[in-house]
Amino acid sequence: NTAFEFSRSRNFLYKLYSIWKSQEQKPNFNSQIRTNEEKTTQMLEELAKKINTNHSFPSANLIYSGSTSSLKMNSGQIGREVLIKETVREILDNIQAKNNNFEAKVASRGAELNPEETIIAKNRALKFVNIFLEFQGKDLNRQLNDQALIELLSFPEGADEKRLEKKVADLAKQTNRQASDAVFNFDKESLEVFEFLPPRDGLELDLEKTKEQITKFIKEIDDKNCEETQCDKSQQFYKKELLVKKTPPKTALDKTNKLGIKKLIGFGDSHYEHSIPNRIHNVAHASKLINNSIVAPGEEFSLVKTLGEVSKRTGFKSAYVINKGATVLGDGGGVCQVSTTVFRSALDAGLNITRRLPHSYRVSYYELNSKPGVDATVYTGNVDLRFVNDTPNHILIHNEVDSKNLYMKVEIYGTSDGRSAEIIDHKTYGYTSPPATQFIPSPDLPTGVRRQIERATPGIKAEFTHLIRDKNDNVISEKKYFSNYRAWGAKYLVGM
Repeated sequence: NTAFEFSRSRNFLYKLYSIWKSQEQKPNFNSQIRTNEEKTTQMLEELAKKINTNHSFPSANLIYSGSTSSLKMNSGQIGREVLIKETVREILDNIQAKNNNFEAKVASRGAELNPEETIIAKNRALKFVNIFLEFQGKDLNRQLNDQALIELLSFPEGADEKRLEKKVADLAKQTNRQASDAVFNFDKESLEVFEFLPPRDGLELDLEKTKEQITKFIKEIDDKNCEETQCDKSQQFYKKELLVKKTPPKTALDKTNKLGIKKLIGFGDSHYEHSIPNRIHNVAHASKLINNSIVAPGEEFSLVKTLGEVSKRTGFKSAYVINKGATVLGDGGGVCQVSTTVFRSALDAGLNITRRLPHSYRVSYYELNSKPGVDATVYTGNVDLRFVNDTPNHILIHNEVDSKNLYMKVEIYGTSDGRSAEIIDHKTYGYTSPPATQFIPSPDLPTGVRRQIERATPGIKAEFTHLIRDKNDNVISEKKYFSNYRAWGAKYLVGM
C-alpha cells in the first residue's frame, strides 16, 4: 500500500519531483510485522505432536489387595516434550529480531529403571502388600489400603508428590463437613425413635500435615525389612490420628433427653468393597431395621430378634451366602456385615457380650480394615449376636451406611462410667492351604464375563483378649474370643 501510493500526489508538480528524485535515491518500503501468539501456539502444538515422544515414570500397581502375585511393575520410559510456552516466546522474539534460525525449547521427560533397579523397586513395593494405614477420628475412620499406598510410591524412593496431593485432596472431600446440632425425637413410653441426628463437630482436614504423615509412614515401612512387616503373611494395620480443625456444634446430645444418652461410648466400622448390588442393598436394609434401637439398663440386645424375619417378604434380596461349605444365593446375604460392625462397636464400648459366633470361613470383607477373628455371624435362633447394657443408663445404637463408598459404621451412645476397653494379644496360627478355585454361575454378569469375589485364603485359627478396665484402671473383665476358619478357595462369578 505504501509503494502503491508513492508519487500519486494530487499536486502534479510534486508528483514530477518525486519521480525525478527517485532516480537518484531509491526509496525504501518496510513492512510492519505483526505476530499472533494464539496462532503461533496452535501451530506449535501441531508440530509438537510429531516431535514429542511418550514418557512415563516408574510405578507399581497392586491388582488385588493382599496378593503379592498381582503386583505389576512399570519400569518407566524416557521421552521428550516440546515446552510450548517457552518455545512460543522464542519464536516471537526471534521474528522481531529478524532471526529465522533458532532452537526450540525441548525437555527430557520421564525416568527409566534398568532390570536390576526394577527388581529392587519391586522388592520395595512388596513391603507394602497387606499394609493398611488408618486415620482415626472421634466418629469416623479413613483408610489407605495396600493398593493405595503402593500407587503413591515413587521410585527409587519416596512418594510421588502429584499422586500424594490428589490422594490427600480425596481424603479431605470424604472428611470435611459442617458442624451439626444434635436432634433426638422419640416416644417416651415405647422408646421408639422418630428422628436421631448425633452432634457432629465441623471438620477440616489439615492437608499439609496429612501429606507429612503419609510421607513419614512410607519411609517407616521402607526402613523395615520384609520379614518385619510380614509382607506375604498377615495384614498389618497402622493407626494415625486424623488431623483436623474442629468446630463444635451448638446443641449437645445431653440437652435432648433424660435417658442418659449423652455421648459416644462405642464405635465400630467395616468396609465391603466388591460387594454385588443385592448384598449392598441388604447391608443398608438390615442396618435400617436396627438403626436407633434403644437398650435399657440391664436389658439384653439381640440382633436376630431386632432384625426379625430375613426374607424377600421383609425386603431382603438374594445375595451370596456361605451354606454348608459352598457359596450359594440366599435371602439376606450381607446381614453379617451389620452384625460384625455392631460387634466391633460393642467391643469398643466395653459392653458385656453374651453371645457371639465367628464365621466358619474367612470372609474378605471383614478383613479390609481388621485382623482376622473380629467378626460375628448371625442367621436365626441361637446363631445370634447379643450383649447386655451393663451401664447405669440407656444406650442407643446408631448406624450409618455409605452405599456408594461401601462403608458402614455403628455408634453406641450413652453415659460413660469411666470404663475403657481394648483388644490385646491378637494372634493367628494353624495355617492350612486353600482348596481349588470355584466358578459360580451368575445371572447378573454378561455371558462369559468373570468377576473375582473371593481370593484364595488359607485356613487359620485366631484369638484375641477383650480387656475392660474401670475408671480407676482396674481390670473388671478379661474375655478371650476364639475363631477357627477353614481354608477358603478363590471364587469367581461367571456370567450365564
